[in-house]
Amino acid sequence: MVSRLYLRAKYSFDTSAFIDSWRRWYPPLNFVSLWNYIADQIENEKIIASIIVRKELERQHDDLLDYVNKFSTLFKNPTQEEQDIINQIINDQNYEHWGRGELYEADPFVIALASVHNLTVVTYEHPNKNGKIPAACRDYNVDCCDFPEYIRRENLLF
Repeated sequence: MVSRLYLRAKYSFDTSAFIDSWRRWYPPLNFVSLWNYIADQIENEKIIASIIVRKELERQHDDLLDYVNKFSTLFKNPTQEEQDIINQIINDQNYEHWGRGELYEADPFVIALASVHNLTVVTYEHPNKNGKIPAACRDYNVDCCDFPEYIRRENLLF
């Protein structure tokens, strides 16, 4: 059953979608219109993220953290339904490593948020590697794409 808690939401952003886009591929000084678009999508709650993504972003206090902290509605606490899926994922032998430390802490939360609310996960993780977000999305019937595909799906032109 799909939850109707976040009616406008379309995307569940993984930590890597923020970090790799901001710091590596689409720096905000060079892609001002892209980051203005993302800000608009966040403000309109089309892009949401797990509160655990914020925790991962807080590991480095920089301008990306300042950027995301401007949005009071971006980060969501997990619902009970999401918690149930998180528990299912971390007890799955293919993803049990996610329950053992901070390295992949947000991954099951990102997928559960998308699963419960019928969202697309946006990540930079490699789609053909086992034990990564795209593999878990396939296993749990969650749509997943990388950031360039997000740009294509949104029909963005720069």
